[in-house]
Amino acid sequence: MKTRLFLAALAGVALASCVTDKEYDVPAQNEKVKIAFDSPVMYNNDTRANYYGEIGEIKSGSTIHTYPKSEGFVVYAVEHEGDFAGWNAATEHALNDKTVTYDADLDGWADATQDHYWPAGKMSFAACSPADLEQSVSRTYGAEGLTITNFTVPEVGKQYDLMFSKRATNKTSSSMLQGANAFSGVPIEFQHALSSIHFSLRNTTEAEVILKKISLYGIHETGTFKEGIDEDKSLGYDRSESGNVTPEWEIAEGATFVSEDDAYKAFEAGDAERGATFPLSAKYIADILVDNVADGGTNHALLLLPQELTDNAMLKVEYTINGSPAIKKVYLKNALKLTADGEVSSTAITKWEMGTKYTYRLYYSAESASQDKIYFSPSSEGWKDAGVGVIELKNTDLVDND
Repeated sequence: MKTRLFLAALAGVALASCVTDKEYDVPAQNEKVKIAFDSPVMYNNDTRANYYGEIGEIKSGSTIHTYPKSEGFVVYAVEHEGDFAGWNAATEHALNDKTVTYDADLDGWADATQDHYWPAGKMSFAACSPADLEQSVSRTYGAEGLTITNFTVPEVGKQYDLMFSKRATNKTSSSMLQGANAFSGVPIEFQHALSSIHFSLRNTTEAEVILKKISLYGIHETGTFKEGIDEDKSLGYDRSESGNVTPEWEIAEGATFVSEDDAYKAFEAGDAERGATFPLSAKYIADILVDNVADGGTNHALLLLPQELTDNAMLKVEYTINGSPAIKKVYLKNALKLTADGEVSSTAITKWEMGTKYTYRLYYSAESASQDKIYFSPSSEGWKDAGVGVIELKNTDLVDND
């Protein structure tokens, strides 16, 4: 007899979203059931273009973002006879703190060094992605959840989507084989630990405006992540205002600061004579370069540390107006939100939130009232609680490059 067993590690979608037509042999009674994981998808992630570093591959005809087969993640696992009573009250399973990678024979993710099987009792799980952080950091898991000590945001071109998962508790081999959508894996939901910074361009004049470089500096790049689970409050997983999970980044006073000489470059034209031409309607830089590959440029988005934006946090835009060079520097913490009806509010954007995508729209208009204002409005694109910032450029930005 055969039935479908979905070896799944899910992230933020219903189980039905991960249904596949692949069939597996049903284990005979008392036969060991191997623990494996299918391609995770992202938590709270809407339709959007793919950007370097962000995990996700859009499946045809859906908004599911799958996990790349080239990537692996770390699994944390404990076992317990009764219901989950706390991470430290449970016993570590052999699968705890192991890296799972793609196995073509399984068409899923598993520990390549050792097979792992369901015990007689129950198990609880969590995960962190990617497995290889490419730096010497302390990564631990316990009653308070995941802790990553002294994580530094990688250089542009090597950045990655750092993610942590919700806990999946009280799982058994039998529960994995029950129901209309039975599967033999573990339902894991990944969540973004960083902030995503994107840029779009717009020009409503007849002038030719060409973007040359975008730099961000005066921001923190090193911090310690703490998931902040309070098991005394609840053994569940609730990130609401009154919940028991409060993830945060701790940045020590005097922590590493990015200087203007060593800034994060969100865009730099690949050819000094070219760049990204501002369109009439707002477009992401990546979309502009798809239309005109010759414009060059390699980096169109950044994955940066969630943080309070200090007086040092700056955005520098280098561009040309009809061939003449111009430079604009903006204090990021002065960004003001737009209300739903498009009016400027008095509320400033003073920090980047975890798991949030911010789009800075560079807008060239000769009639701009001020070159120092940045306006933000709600956006439904990308990660949760995203914001779109409008940075007004004007012809008085022309400078002598000093």
